[in-house]
Amino acid sequence: MHTLFTLEDTRGLKIGKLDGELCLRLDKDAGMTYHSMWDMFNAWYQQAEKLESGEITKEEYDQWRYTYPKMEWEQTRRDLDALREKRKAETNTD
Repeated sequence: MHTLFTLEDTRGLKIGKLDGELCLRLDKDAGMTYHSMWDMFNAWYQQAEKLESGEITKEEYDQWRYTYPKMEWEQTRRDLDALREKRKAETNTD
């Protein structure tokens, strides 16, 4: 609970109700903090969706969670490297 209280104080995490259910939400008025928290929550959501759909295993999901954000950075680096190689190949054929 204290971690959630700290996130409320430092990152704009808010508690409320939505359709009668308790929910946590981000405060859009928190500026850049909102955006960085949104990016992190969105990354988490995407991985949770992959787990739910069977695209990844529970072990892969746990690996992502236990190493976050390292795996995110590594995937971004691989994507950028692939894009650079593609552009390099396109430039060499012109």
